[in-house]
Amino acid sequence: MPNAFILLAEDSEDDEKLTLRALRDLPSCYSVRVARDGGAAAEMLGLRGGANSNAPLPILVLLDIQMPKINGLDLLQMIRDEGRTNLLNVVVFSSSNRKEDVDRAHGLRAEYRQKPMEYSEYLDTVKSVVSQALPSFHPEASALSMARLA
Repeated sequence: MPNAFILLAEDSEDDEKLTLRALRDLPSCYSVRVARDGGAAAEMLGLRGGANSNAPLPILVLLDIQMPKINGLDLLQMIRDEGRTNLLNVVVFSSSNRKEDVDRAHGLRAEYRQKPMEYSEYLDTVKSVVSQALPSFHPEASALSMARLA
């Protein structure tokens, strides 16, 4: 899977750097593409139509909630509403611990993980989320992603 990628939708530069550091340490063949706001992530996923509507899909989306343009939970709703993306593996990774956010993410078939405040725990959590999420990736979504990458 040399072209397989993880989409990181994250507006915080510090959190982006930490997440990329953790992902760099993972033994994998995946690249990471970063969207700095919800609008850019929607465009990368082809949710706004246009030129990206046939773009390859990520094998995993790591999604922050508090982002400019489109917040993460609204973006998750868009992902689930679109036939091409509704089986994507999405993990909401946010500093929010609001029950409403957790419940909405779970209702939209996404795992929810709160971002730890401590550096090494943050790195370990990212590694754990990604290593757990990739093997459990839904077969139809995986086949769709791989077909798009071919």
